[in-house]
Formats: sequence, C-alpha cells, structure tokens
Amino acid sequence: MRTFLKIFTVIALILVFFACGKKEVVVSLEKEGVEILTCGTCLDFYGLKEKLAVGAVTNMYTIAEILQNAVSVVSP
Repeated sequence: MRTFLKIFTVIALILVFFACGKKEVVVSLEKEGVEILTCGTCLDFYGLKEKLAVGAVTNMYTIAEILQNAVSVVSP
C-alpha cells in the first residue's frame, strides 16, 4: 500500500516560511514527493499568484474532494 501526502497551504503559512528565509523547508518537502496545493482564489486575493514558487495552484472544490476521499486527515 502506497501512502500519499498532500499539504494544502494557508497563505499565512507560506508567507511565514518565505519571510523567515525557510523556503528550503517547503522545497525539500516537495522534492520528497509531498504534493503542495494552494488555493488559487486565496493567491488572487492577496496578489501572490505570480509569486508562487512551490507547489501547484488548485481550487477549493479539488481540496474538498481530496479531503473527503482521504483515509485520514490531520488538522489542528
């Protein structure tokens, strides 16, 4: 059985990592096979779509579908 890990970013999380100079943390996760997905509407709202350097842009429909079909979900 293969385990897949996906991270759905909150804009604040990405800003904290990049502002603190910790971009390599997020980049290393992606290199290890972690799929990092960010909501395109959020990126548009904050004017950050062109600055996205890690992961892929998606939408909340896709995020909700993946979470609904996940075997387990970790949340705060």
